[in-house]
Amino acid sequence: MPRTVSSTLSSFSPRPWNSSVACSDPTIPSHCSPCRTWCAPSSAQPSSPKLKPLARQTLDLQRRVLGPEHEDTQWTLHNLGVTLRATGHRDEAEKLFRQTMAVRQRTLGPDHPDTLGSMEELAVTLDELHRYPEAADLYRKTIDAQRRILGPNHPVTASTKYNLACNAALSGRRDEALSVLRDAVEHGLPPDTAAGMRQDNDLKSLRGDPRFAALVAEAKTRESVVKSH
Repeated sequence: MPRTVSSTLSSFSPRPWNSSVACSDPTIPSHCSPCRTWCAPSSAQPSSPKLKPLARQTLDLQRRVLGPEHEDTQWTLHNLGVTLRATGHRDEAEKLFRQTMAVRQRTLGPDHPDTLGSMEELAVTLDELHRYPEAADLYRKTIDAQRRILGPNHPVTASTKYNLACNAALSGRRDEALSVLRDAVEHGLPPDTAAGMRQDNDLKSLRGDPRFAALVAEAKTRESVVKSH
């Protein structure tokens, strides 16, 4: 399953730093400016003493200077949630994604790209917590919004369908998984994602099913066509 969620109009790469307001506290490192979005150092481990203090310090500064609902504050919470999930702190990540989703629904609206991003990040986190029915409900809501905003053939919509197919496969809903996966493959699934279907462990329960083999073959054909152009 693609763990880097790209389910909205905007990218989920770390948000660029905004230096429009300088931090006047000389004791705060420049990379912790309250108007810049925090991202965990790539070397940080779950037990690292640097991880949470740095993030919390940045959040405290942003909340005080920018406000708790400012978009940069919310992006710091979002990025922290991604990092916590990647380092095994899924319960805490879930709380942060629920916070950002609630704030964004209220301040940006339910169909805003950032709101949908929080919703799908929460769904991915719930999948990793094996709470498949909750995750599936969020994927479906995200897909409904994406179809309205982006259209049914957009690669972002197809990527969320792929995640729903993985969710279905993981929870034993084989027929649904194959149906949704076909929908994704036929309606814009990015070639790099389609190319990894056979090796995706989230779909391993589908291996041996001739319908899955046919989808893998179709995905390869589509990838070849794209590369030839």
